[in-house]
Amino acid sequence: MLLMAETIITKILPPSAQSGLIERIRLHEQTSGSEFKKATLFIAPAGYGKTVYMTQLARKMKKPLVWYHMDSYDNDPVV
Repeated sequence: MLLMAETIITKILPPSAQSGLIERIRLHEQTSGSEFKKATLFIAPAGYGKTVYMTQLARKMKKPLVWYHMDSYDNDPVV
């Protein structure tokens, strides 16, 4: 049961912030009004910095947010 709880926690908490990362200023300017929308999707191939940017954005937001890390298990309707 503990392993399951740890897995769930890692899916609903943003990754820990890393120091020394480049801030995506232009992307932030383009999405600065997105906090007023119900949902914002960032779609790009692996390695384009989606998680890093969303982690930075989550740390700056002053409003509640929902974080959910999707993986291959989310395709299984039984899980």
